[in-house]
Amino acid sequence: MEDTEKQAVVDEQPDDQAVPESEGADAQDDGDDLEAILSEFDSGEDAKSTPETAADDDTKKKLLELEQKIEAQQFRADMEDVVNKVRGDIPSDVFDDVEVEAWIDAQARRDTRLQKAWSNRHNDPKGFDRVVGGLNKTFAKKFSKLPDQNATEDREAVSQAVRGSSGKAPEGGDVPDFASMNDAEARAAMKKMGIQDPGF
Repeated sequence: MEDTEKQAVVDEQPDDQAVPESEGADAQDDGDDLEAILSEFDSGEDAKSTPETAADDDTKKKLLELEQKIEAQQFRADMEDVVNKVRGDIPSDVFDDVEVEAWIDAQARRDTRLQKAWSNRHNDPKGFDRVVGGLNKTFAKKFSKLPDQNATEDREAVSQAVRGSSGKAPEGGDVPDFASMNDAEARAAMKKMGIQDPGF
């Protein structure tokens, strides 16, 4: 009986030292798996995420290029609309689109409020329309007084007709300079000379 008690005492070990062999192997395998997984991050890159990151970067680049292209097209469409509204009734053969756009650009360089209005044109379309209307009035006031080429040509034709086909002035005095007159003055001079109203 004494031997049995001694044997039982010798075979017993404290709980903290007793580790079943199967449990220790499982713990070791878990550690290896985690270590293997974490070792992929030692280089700073996960092999699986690298192609996805490159694809994401390529997609972002394409989206940015597409966005820039759309913005450029929208800019051109908006600018063409503004150019036509600013030009108003002044013919495009007097001021073409490039000249009107250059004038608008010069105004915007002088007054940064125009730049702000342009940048905010989609957020405040009514306010921007008022700005464009103001540009139209300024442009018309400045450039509508330019000589009208058609009217000048009409006056010169009348002057030629008064002189006759020989190019000589009719007898009875000097022929007025119709090219320097406005329409009303030209009509009055022709009436004074006995020439029928040409209808301009």
